Amino acid sequence: IIMRSDLSHVGFYAGNGQILHAPKPGATVRYEPISTSGMPFMWGVRIG
Repeated sequence: IIMRSDLSHVGFYAGNGQILHAPKPGATVRYEPISTSGMPFMWGVRIG
């Protein structure tokens, strides 16, 4: 799980530099390169 520092946005790291997220409210959830997602990595947590 990847979160912005202000907790306003959450995404899931999918591996190979990809994030799974909805880029804005109402948008379709999609895979996107984390480098172009507009979501700089602040911290993450591994589940399981």
